[in-house]
Amino acid sequence: MIETVEPINISALDTLKLVLGADFPELLRDFNKHCTNDLVKLEVAIAKVDRAAIRDIAHSLKGSALSLHAKPLADYCAVLEAAAVSSSVDDLEQSISQVRECVKEVISALEQWAYKGSH
Repeated sequence: MIETVEPINISALDTLKLVLGADFPELLRDFNKHCTNDLVKLEVAIAKVDRAAIRDIAHSLKGSALSLHAKPLADYCAVLEAAAVSSSVDDLEQSISQVRECVKEVISALEQWAYKGSH
């Protein structure tokens, strides 16, 4: 069971921003682009029932989530990565839906955090 926590770890993100400095906005842009592309790739992979692609995309997205301290998203991606091996297509679609919703939550939380930080 995945525990309910904030989509991102704000204090860890604040530290990461300090460490990366001017490169931090690029990291955020790359994360948004990567997530958007990966969600599209997941839709294609599930349509083809390409389990290897689903597993690989989930693994890649998990790494991106961890880089921005978005542990709940990383956890959902880990579930999808494991499910890709033998779960039913319905279960995979459910897992992809959870990942999709969590990506939206993370991006929204990042936008709110960035907005607060700029004011």
